[in-house]
Amino acid sequence: MEEYSKYKEINDRPDNIFPFYPYKIYGKKGMCVPPHWHDEIEILYAQTTGTLVLDGEKIRFSKNDIMLVNSKQLHSTYLDTGGLVYHIIIHPTLLHIYYSGNEKNYNLHFPAVLSKDNTDFQKIMRELTNISLPVTKTTQLFIMSSLFQLMFLIQKDGYNITSEDNSPAAGSRYIKNSITYINKNLSRKIQVEEIAGNIGISKAYFMRLFKSYTGETVISYMQNLRLEAAKTDILNGRNITETAYNYDFSDPSYFCRMFKKKYGLPPLKYKNTFAHKDKSHLK
Repeated sequence: MEEYSKYKEINDRPDNIFPFYPYKIYGKKGMCVPPHWHDEIEILYAQTTGTLVLDGEKIRFSKNDIMLVNSKQLHSTYLDTGGLVYHIIIHPTLLHIYYSGNEKNYNLHFPAVLSKDNTDFQKIMRELTNISLPVTKTTQLFIMSSLFQLMFLIQKDGYNITSEDNSPAAGSRYIKNSITYINKNLSRKIQVEEIAGNIGISKAYFMRLFKSYTGETVISYMQNLRLEAAKTDILNGRNITETAYNYDFSDPSYFCRMFKKKYGLPPLKYKNTFAHKDKSHLK
């Protein structure tokens, strides 16, 4: 599994207003939008031909194709000859649906491509892509009505727009969420139970899922990530003892042993060897 956290989109979309953002993106031949992911749902309405790469799967599109990117799916686009693709970003809370029973077992999960032959889909997309920012109160109800109509038509067209916890797509999202959480809390003590609880699944299921997707245990993953961060801090002049405790190693001697095991040199010798060199080798 790729290190998804580094592909998270950094944006300046305000989170305190109506969470609906339409964009027009004109691209040349080749990569139009680089690989990234975000918490929002995204709708693409193509006015040219190209390829959507969605969680590693290549999906060809042509004019008037409608594609949907679910929350936290890694995606990028490539154009055959250049042209226009409309993008609409929608925060999932705007489309939140309540189900009977345990609501945590369900997530919105849209199909990747909608039928371009459905005139109702086309009508809704033309209307939504013509909405300009900022969204006014007079258009908010219209947007909500159009989006829920789109969801109704998707289900009417035979698609199930929810996924259960044990679906492959949900599993991928759980791992992405867990990696984001680990990165945010790297400098404090966090237990596996805490990470599993944060993403909404059991500790045992999370541990199996993490090993399946990444090829290593979550404990090993966190330790390697902390060693990488500690290496950078040490090369930047931070005290070794302080660094060891900052990244939750039980004591400096244990930290030094783990550091030498991973990098071939103890921290101080590593620092004296590499600190003066160009830091481009740090990745």
